[in-house]
Amino acid sequence: ASECAFLLKDGTVWVWKISEAEMFSEGNKNMIPKKKDELNNIKGIGSGLLCLYALDQEGSIFSWGSGGDGALGDGLVVQNYPIKNGVYIPEYKENTEKVVSNYSCGGYRINKDGTVDHYIKGEYGSKINLNGLSNVIDIFAGNDYILALKNDGTVWALGANKYGQLGDGTTVDRMSPVKVTNLSGIIDIKTSDKNQSDFCSFALTRDGTVWAWGKNDKGLLGDGTNTNRKTPVELTDSEGKVLSGFIDIKVSNSHILALRNDGTVWTWGKNEYGQLGDGTTIDRYKPDMVTNLSRVISIAAKNNGSLALKDNGTAWGWGSNITGALGTGNNTVYYNPTRVIGLNNI
Repeated sequence: ASECAFLLKDGTVWVWKISEAEMFSEGNKNMIPKKKDELNNIKGIGSGLLCLYALDQEGSIFSWGSGGDGALGDGLVVQNYPIKNGVYIPEYKENTEKVVSNYSCGGYRINKDGTVDHYIKGEYGSKINLNGLSNVIDIFAGNDYILALKNDGTVWALGANKYGQLGDGTTVDRMSPVKVTNLSGIIDIKTSDKNQSDFCSFALTRDGTVWAWGKNDKGLLGDGTNTNRKTPVELTDSEGKVLSGFIDIKVSNSHILALRNDGTVWTWGKNEYGQLGDGTTIDRYKPDMVTNLSRVISIAAKNNGSLALKDNGTAWGWGSNITGALGTGNNTVYYNPTRVIGLNNI
């Protein structure tokens, strides 16, 4: 079993179980959000493979769930309740801007001076400075590769490159950082789920346009094809017009969510479970707007499901719900946005 989590404005964390063992139990209360009593004054949450993390106002990190490969940082395999400061990154509070993990390769830390350290998987405290990366303000870990965003708006990449996911125009693996071609003015970067095999990359510009490159067998790049791209392509609508005004993008192993500044949500990719929210199960290789959903301020995508937070504090979900991941209190698949039970003032 694992859990989905929401952070409320009051600093509390609410979770609900997603468990194949319990999914056929009628009226299963574990599928309805409940408060995590051990957590208060939380300002941020995150997830790994079957584990969750929370950061409080004092800078302490809490972790719980599966501890495979040392993910919890406390030497345990499973932890059912949050443990404090189990995650081991030396000098975390003193010198760290951000920490991310890569399931295959280990952890990465952005230092306050803009350099990046690589912490080798299974060797806590053993670090390698990534030469060639400086002035870094954000970093994102994919499966066997990473993207780094510099303060000049350029994007750099290193690691595996079989599908062109490094965006340098080749399929050559890189042990040193290379600059992603034809990108400037970038403010955010994303990769496909770091625990999945969809090697695709995304970048969001200051003017709200989206660029994508890498593996495209599921149409995740949104260019209307399933052709892999070794250099970034700009997101357009079905008529070839460049789409702009996007403020966030979320990437799963099956589909993409993108939030525009007008509060609408756009989706593309696979749609077997209705995760695109258009009322159908038709796959879409070009962006389309989610129907009957407006005033959205935050989005999330995971596997075959989608979630959205509206400006009135309510949460909405659609797509696969076989393990109760949408928090609707059942395991019904929803092809259109449906209200999450018991969550308000998020």
